Amino acid sequence: MAQEQPTELKPFALDLPYDLGRYRLEAEIGRGGMGIVYLAHDTMLDRPVAIKVLLPQLAADGQFVQRFTREAQMAARLEHPSIVTVHDVGEANSLVFFVMRMVIGKPLDRLLTEGMAWTDAEPIAVAVADGIAYAHSHGVVHRDIKPENVIVADDGTVTITDFGLARPEAQSKGGPTQAGAILGTPDYMSPEQALGADVDARADIYSFGVMLYEMLCGHPPFAGGSAFAVINQHIHTPAPRVRDTRADVPAYLDELVARCLEKDRDKRPISMSDVSDTLRGQVGALAEAEETAPAGHDIIARVRRGEVALASAIHEFPDQTERLDKVFRREMTAISLDLAGSTKLKQTGGGTVALGAVFNRYRELVDEALRANEVVDVVWAGDGTVALFNVPSQAVACAQKVVKGLRAVNAEFPDTPDLEVRIGIHTGSILRDPNQTLGQVTSRTLDVTGHLQKDATTGLVEISEITLDKLTSHEGFVPLRRERDGGLMVYAWHPEGSDHVPQGWMQRLVRGVAGGGTTKKSGETPGAGDRATRSEQAKPKRTMKPGELPCFYCKAPVRVQDQNCPSCGRLNRHFDPDVDEKGRRRKPAPAATPPASSRAARGQAAQPARKPTAKERVVVKRDPNAERKPWEQEERTTPAWADLASGMAASIVVWVLAVAVLKQFPWYYEGGHPRQVVALAPLIVVALLALSDFAVVPMRAFGMLLGIPLAGLLLKSLGWVSF
Repeated sequence: MAQEQPTELKPFALDLPYDLGRYRLEAEIGRGGMGIVYLAHDTMLDRPVAIKVLLPQLAADGQFVQRFTREAQMAARLEHPSIVTVHDVGEANSLVFFVMRMVIGKPLDRLLTEGMAWTDAEPIAVAVADGIAYAHSHGVVHRDIKPENVIVADDGTVTITDFGLARPEAQSKGGPTQAGAILGTPDYMSPEQALGADVDARADIYSFGVMLYEMLCGHPPFAGGSAFAVINQHIHTPAPRVRDTRADVPAYLDELVARCLEKDRDKRPISMSDVSDTLRGQVGALAEAEETAPAGHDIIARVRRGEVALASAIHEFPDQTERLDKVFRREMTAISLDLAGSTKLKQTGGGTVALGAVFNRYRELVDEALRANEVVDVVWAGDGTVALFNVPSQAVACAQKVVKGLRAVNAEFPDTPDLEVRIGIHTGSILRDPNQTLGQVTSRTLDVTGHLQKDATTGLVEISEITLDKLTSHEGFVPLRRERDGGLMVYAWHPEGSDHVPQGWMQRLVRGVAGGGTTKKSGETPGAGDRATRSEQAKPKRTMKPGELPCFYCKAPVRVQDQNCPSCGRLNRHFDPDVDEKGRRRKPAPAATPPASSRAARGQAAQPARKPTAKERVVVKRDPNAERKPWEQEERTTPAWADLASGMAASIVVWVLAVAVLKQFPWYYEGGHPRQVVALAPLIVVALLALSDFAVVPMRAFGMLLGIPLAGLLLKSLGWVSF
């Protein structure tokens, strides 16, 4: 085990002041296992700096020099207020050193010996969590989070130091630095780090939990007579609860520490950003809100401690609604994922081992995508998932990773039916009780997200226009439809490009006006022939039998007499109850006609036909062989330029003829000048005709609108009108 101060090292000290190139060492401010930290002065830039000098006894060992240099490199990669900044690295007078930003303050371990209230611990924990989360986002794992490596300035600024054990996460997963060595501090070491296993960002989460426990309770969670005894407790002994020692600590802090100290790293918070988010938004907002609170009224603190539910507090204290909303409401991005037809697939699949493996692999894929994009909270309900993100781009990246990864999962299991997922993403405000799980949260944002997911097309990532506006790049997203919730515009993304997104009405309108040539109409089946997915390329296409049509959603063969699709289980839009099992249309049963001589016949003949009641009405299905309306044609063969030219000509002719007729009347002139109001009347008629024609031929309607100013210029040149 690597100790902080090896006993074999001889005392080392420099005669101060000591010149180290451009730097003048003035005073020693700290010692560690590898070097000494001095207060120094940069003579070139005239500023105070901190310089860490590698002990000369260790400079002869290439491994220590490598670790010392790596510490400088790791810190130099990070630019964050809570992480010490490295300015320079060099060698002078046989001494290896690097230069850091001077941080004036006290180490956190010294502050803990003086005593600390939990209210003072919160802002420090927030700053440390933010710094670690930033390091993790740049692929750096610290591996030695402890109070000694946290400096707190007099103004409250917090700085994380000593990246001597830090490594890129990819290298951290490759095992310890030295065979058989366990690097770190026993009191703050994660179980996997103590066992010498692969180490990732979750090891820092555990160490942070130990440090936070000590900040709240005044001592670490585990103690023993030796380092081995402490490590053994970290591996096997359940961590004590904070509120068993400090009953005044809020419930959310107690729960957060317990989650961070889980032995199984898969049960810890999914990322350090999750920890930071739990802490941040509770401190500053609470302090600001409590400053304006009435004397003796501490409803926000009661909610945070779990003494009263947020919903109950809003109901019991309506005068505090604004404060409660300010503290506990945040804008977040929600994502909802659900496997299409999974219930029916499990029933028909018979619960085979292979099918179970597919579903497990899907869950692993979703968990990996959530973790990689720093999910804040997640809840599973069967094979459905709802998750929250702080940043919309993280939610979109997660969804895209799931869609791409699911195609690879289906390729791994060629003998089982392909899994397809529906995804909806929406951004909005969410009011969250800190003591409730995501599954207990009621929010319109979550409702809209669920509606988007239910109406989504499998294989696509569908997001609301609100989420799209918050993305830095809109590449690959195309308009699809309007959602029933507030008329939100829905945009879709396909892994193979926008050409594979099913045609929505907005797409058809845009492409009809700007694209020219063939225009797809509203009678077209969305997505027909557009989805060239991996499963369709890898597996033979299913042929349609007589009397079968493709399902509107999954394109599987379905008979018109089936009310639901046998593949995906969704409502069959081709359903026709008047078709029998053999695909033949049933003949209507002849109505029973009473004898003409009977009284009933005479009464029926004398009375008008009775309107059928609601129970007697039948839905008349459209005959597929019947003639279609003009706006229901699947495609137009007329070139776009011809439709455009005909619309322009119609507009010009109508307006010119109308004005030619009007100018024949004496009242058309007033003082020798035409009446503009009368001249504009034909313009309004042309505009109405154009708007009505948009549902039939968009290019012709566009030509009619374009012909209006051309006709106006023609009439003005003739002197018939003046504008």
